[in-house]
Amino acid sequence: MSVAKVVLKKNKKNAYIAAAGACLALFLQGVIGISLAKYIIKQAGMQTNMLKIGLFIFGFLSIYFLIAALKNKPIKTKTSSKQSGKSFATGFFISALNILPLPYYIIISTQLRPDMREFYTWPRIVVFGLAIAAATFIVLSLYITAFLKLKKKTNLLVQYANFFMSGLMLIIFIITLLRIIYA
Repeated sequence: MSVAKVVLKKNKKNAYIAAAGACLALFLQGVIGISLAKYIIKQAGMQTNMLKIGLFIFGFLSIYFLIAALKNKPIKTKTSSKQSGKSFATGFFISALNILPLPYYIIISTQLRPDMREFYTWPRIVVFGLAIAAATFIVLSLYITAFLKLKKKTNLLVQYANFFMSGLMLIIFIITLLRIIYA
């Protein structure tokens, strides 16, 4: 949503620069998360503990996004023609401050591949990080385009995005719960 605010307060170019900064931060977080997961999973019984931690995180995020969608504060729109070189750093640091992706990538990677010590080699870890960055950039580009076309309906988009995230976290919560029950 920070990229959407850049679109509304500055311009399209700065929004894409902020998106590139956010993608770099998420690439680094993905690589670190997968690398940490390789070593965490070596501990006996850690898989079950990671699933339980993931269950808590996904449940919390599901509730958080639902509450955010229900609150739906309006975003002020005032476009400025100023060019700012700080957009990349802004996108990077806002994403870097959000440390939730680290445990998320650790938990997701342990759920995707239980025998991850053999599967996640450095080239695969880098490809995974690049996939995270590319997917993030695509989604942020769609946000930028949507926010530019629908500036008047921005608050509705924000609300539906939060409902979508809440539903997604709920689905992952249910899958994790089923894995714990039937493990």
